[in-house]
Amino acid sequence: MRIILFSAIFLLGSLFTKENHLTAVVYQMISNVQAELRNLPELRTEIHTQDTIESDKPDIAAKKELSPMDALDIIKEQYAANFQKVGLTEDTYYYQLEDTGYYLAYEEETEASTDYLIHLYEFVEDEPEIGIGHTVTYGWYRVDRETGRITEMLQY
Repeated sequence: MRIILFSAIFLLGSLFTKENHLTAVVYQMISNVQAELRNLPELRTEIHTQDTIESDKPDIAAKKELSPMDALDIIKEQYAANFQKVGLTEDTYYYQLEDTGYYLAYEEETEASTDYLIHLYEFVEDEPEIGIGHTVTYGWYRVDRETGRITEMLQY
């Protein structure tokens, strides 16, 4: 879908020249499609790449440092809002898209790291009889421990 919309914008945009004088209605249509693209969830993340998303920053005034689960929650709200929490313990959990193999999980980091690494992926079973499979990564995100700033390392 994303490729089709980008192709339509490119095609319509390339037709807009002084020589052929497309009408204001067509130009407005191009603007409307571009505005809608910016609002699609799968594209919104690309628009905010490397930016701090102010609305999703946690209230860290009361905390000295974010916990790994705080970082996981921040990413869940921004990139995987429809995932459900799967609790190992109250302080250790991950998220999963219900009835699927899609996961959002905190990956262990060294204590020297200044941020937390969060992984968005799908587990694909290659041999269901024995549970062997592989992962397909959809995103790697870093969340700064002090500020909550999100940095996308890889986003599809």
